[in-house]
Amino acid sequence: MTIKSYRKIREILAIFAAVIICFSIAVFLLLDDKRPDCYSLIWLLPLVYGTCLAIVFYFSDFSNNIAVKCVYIAYGIRFVFVPLMMSLGRYTTYGQRGFLEKYMTDAFFLASYEMIIVSVFVIIYSRKIAKTDKNEEINR
Repeated sequence: MTIKSYRKIREILAIFAAVIICFSIAVFLLLDDKRPDCYSLIWLLPLVYGTCLAIVFYFSDFSNNIAVKCVYIAYGIRFVFVPLMMSLGRYTTYGQRGFLEKYMTDAFFLASYEMIIVSVFVIIYSRKIAKTDKNEEINR
């Protein structure tokens, strides 16, 4: 096996571990009985992140693109780490409870929609870059 294939195997294992962690955190958040009603959909965030991460990894090759890795690490913190810390901190916030309860469900759906749109963009961008690289190799 070459070094490139070892890197690919290591990347597959890392993505697989991240997806398993996301799904387990989603189940943990779903089964949390001390969750306030306004946070009833917080389990959706790690679930959407893990699904989008697996789909993007399957349909695109971002192993050499550091910008995409940084974007997905930042979204991982936002969609997985923050909800987990909120549940461990008993969902304490400094917002007004009435305001939060009114718009929190919409916020979870909008954040999930944002993650899906970013993932679609990354897949389209990755395919366009791959097509451009292939055309450059043919023209050489």
